[in-house]
Amino acid sequence: MPESCRRFLPQTSALQYTSPRGQRPSGFTFGTNYYQTAAGLSQAITDLESYRSCAGPSRPVGFILQPPPGTYALTNGFVIPQTSSAPAKAPIIVRSTYDSTLAAMGDPVCAGGIQDNISESINPGLNNPDCTGTNMYFAAGPYQSSGAIEGITTVSVNTTGLANITASASPQLAWLTNDYVSPTLAPTSGSGCATGTISIDTGANQECVTPLSLGNSVVTDGGMAATSDILTTTSSDPFQPWMVGLNISVSGAGNAACTSVLNTGIASYQSSGQVTLTTASKCTSTDSSATVTIQGNQTGLYAVFTRSHTAPFCVLYNVTAAEVALTGNTACSGITDGSGAITLANGTNTNVSAYNYLQYMYQIQGTGSDLTGQVCTRWNERESTWRKSGSCPCRGTNQSKS
Repeated sequence: MPESCRRFLPQTSALQYTSPRGQRPSGFTFGTNYYQTAAGLSQAITDLESYRSCAGPSRPVGFILQPPPGTYALTNGFVIPQTSSAPAKAPIIVRSTYDSTLAAMGDPVCAGGIQDNISESINPGLNNPDCTGTNMYFAAGPYQSSGAIEGITTVSVNTTGLANITASASPQLAWLTNDYVSPTLAPTSGSGCATGTISIDTGANQECVTPLSLGNSVVTDGGMAATSDILTTTSSDPFQPWMVGLNISVSGAGNAACTSVLNTGIASYQSSGQVTLTTASKCTSTDSSATVTIQGNQTGLYAVFTRSHTAPFCVLYNVTAAEVALTGNTACSGITDGSGAITLANGTNTNVSAYNYLQYMYQIQGTGSDLTGQVCTRWNERESTWRKSGSCPCRGTNQSKS
């Protein structure tokens, strides 16, 4: 194979290929350069398919294309095409240059295990949604008791607040980039906030807060006019702006006879004593003493914040500054909270750094607002890559990431 075929990234052998006969079809030449860019990756894929198609099914030629870790984004995403009229008999495999490192890490990818994190497990896994190891949790029989999330233990947090927080003696909900922080936290050690508390913000605004369970709020002075969608309270004033979207139930508003419960949601907030509901009351008379239950279908971080914080502020737990740097969270730059140490339920000692799969993976993205089209691929179980081998069912997609 010409040296130009190996120049996707100058310091690595970025393209590898296999050929059962060790031959290349006549009349075909590769492009001269494949730079470490989205355009370079796309061109390499296109050229490899041209080579595969030119070889034909009678002389199947397969390839392994190895881009280095990083993000490769094109407006319309990436496609491994099939340009020949006959189905290919050899694959084009796209995998990271660190594929062997990923293979040596725990399976399945990102979770590191297939069993619940309980003492009897020999291969426990953790929920690791962003694959960095810095926003992990595990669930031991999670369930909702009247709307409140229970059974989840947060292991690590490395995120930011999405909206400003004003200091208050009352609990309030902080919306987070990485969603939910449980009131139950896995033990941590090292510098930073103590076990059971989350580090918020930096510098003079830094504080350690204790996550709380949102639970349910119940009042008995709810009032709704006949067939109105406005709910008011006489004196309890239980509503807060962040409650928009939460589930709510109002006694006596579910039917015309005013005898059943109306289960709906909070559509908008007007004041601490008034909100607009998603569904109007079905009761044909006015009720001023309804029982109102605001259901804690929780997200974010619910806590008492004694200092004000301007978004995007740092939210950190059991993550070192070194791991923060690998994830690119500039709001928490240079901040350490805990050592990253984890003790699994079976006694195994490990660290959040052992779950940072993302640093070894490449990511391919489509940045367009509508990527509807046909994708015909096979999935590589070890990382987010595409494999194409022979024919496979095509399906329509409409997504911003592939």
